[in-house]
Amino acid sequence: MVDEWRRSWPVLLASVGIGVIVGITTASAALMLLAIAVQLISLWRLVLPMKYEINYSGVDQRFFGRVTHTPWPAIRGCQVLRHGLLLTSEQALWPWKTWRSLYVPWGRRRALVLAGLDLIANK
Repeated sequence: MVDEWRRSWPVLLASVGIGVIVGITTASAALMLLAIAVQLISLWRLVLPMKYEINYSGVDQRFFGRVTHTPWPAIRGCQVLRHGLLLTSEQALWPWKTWRSLYVPWGRRRALVLAGLDLIANK
């Protein structure tokens, strides 16, 4: 959310709006808060600070001191999108592949990330 706040705030606002609609429809503040909480939990990668490192062994995700490593052999496809990379474990273009993928936003570092990928690919 730090790098992409202009694109992130509408999603957060929509989540709160949906929660308010649930609260009004059910006349329950508890269900409203539950709906908002469930949505924010599902959007944890958008809300909480994540750091990504692309290196020769794969992609590391850092989240509050916890590191998750995805090795390159596990990545079957790479799609360059407008605001980041979509790394997939499936090479086929089936509709739900993004659900099992890793999206790496690059913020203002697009050229650096693509240059690093090029170095790794040509190793």
